[in-house]
Amino acid sequence: MLQILDKDSGQPKITYQYKSISDSIGYIEFNSFADLEQFKIFLDSTFTTIKKENVKHLIIDIRKNGGGDSSLGDELMQYISQTDFTQLDSMHLKISEELINKKRFDYIDSAERKAGTIYRYNDNLLTKLRDNPLRFTGKSYLLVGGNTFSSACMFTSAFQCFEVGVVIGSETGGLTVSFGNFYYFKLPETNFNMGISYKKFYHACGQDDRRGIIPDYIVENTIEDDLKSFDRVLEFTLDLIKKDNSITTP
Repeated sequence: MLQILDKDSGQPKITYQYKSISDSIGYIEFNSFADLEQFKIFLDSTFTTIKKENVKHLIIDIRKNGGGDSSLGDELMQYISQTDFTQLDSMHLKISEELINKKRFDYIDSAERKAGTIYRYNDNLLTKLRDNPLRFTGKSYLLVGGNTFSSACMFTSAFQCFEVGVVIGSETGGLTVSFGNFYYFKLPETNFNMGISYKKFYHACGQDDRRGIIPDYIVENTIEDDLKSFDRVLEFTLDLIKKDNSITTP
């Protein structure tokens, strides 16, 4: 088993880990989009093992992933996508005097950097696949749920939009159009801390319908399942793989 533990808290919380379920099935538990450099090490080690063990089916579980640094999603896509991709279709930024003074918008042309306006950034460029001898060519399965938020939801959008594999579970907690990047300040009368988002993200193939991502197969645990520690979503995925093998194997 390959795993990276949560280094900030010092607690044995698993950030990401890999284990082999069977000779042909691998499983990545991915709980936080944190620490890009450690994640790169983890991916290199994990996909070296996957290639060595000739894994045909890869399950990626982000049901407990609340998001973080979206660049980890780009890195993972470099190992599992067969085509160029993007996680983000476009982004809207609310320009304010405070954020201009904080130099948050220095990358925007000064003529368009006007307080009180919305700057629309449309990124039509796809992220190019780099040469990667460890790129996975088998079948991928992404497990999602109500606790899949933020960058994890953005990754799910790209995974589904570019047909990397099958999405299984329940509707994501995060929406396909979401808000992020906060400006923090104190309220003048109460001194309460306040945070306001100034970016609106349109995920790959995202629709502004105030919904999360709908899986290809909707599967949910019941209360009884949880009490018995039975993972219905994972078991459904394993059954799906078995059925697929029975069809494709002569």
